[in-house]
Amino acid sequence: MNSQGSVLKIWERQVREGVPITITDKRMERYLMTIPEACGLVIEAAIKGKDGQTFILDMGELHKIIDLKERMYPGYPYKEIGIRDGETLDEKLMTKDERLRAKKEGNFYII
Repeated sequence: MNSQGSVLKIWERQVREGVPITITDKRMERYLMTIPEACGLVIEAAIKGKDGQTFILDMGELHKIIDLKERMYPGYPYKEIGIRDGETLDEKLMTKDERLRAKKEGNFYII
């Protein structure tokens, strides 16, 4: 959250300019994590990882983007702009095959 290109920076600019907030689709869901949280997990994975292992961060629960918008800017106008090529309504951390092989350890899934 709040990284370069983050939706939060886009919304902040749109509110400052007095234009409606743009939302791709009201059904869209994303994992949300702060920069310090993500960095801490990446460092932890680097310390714990062994050759050949893939560490996948446990990102917690998916959050609806429209709910984030309402928490940050309640009642502020928005417009849906539609899903672009290659975008999905939700994020997948792993493929079905990876999920079957992954072992949960602390804040990670390890393959």
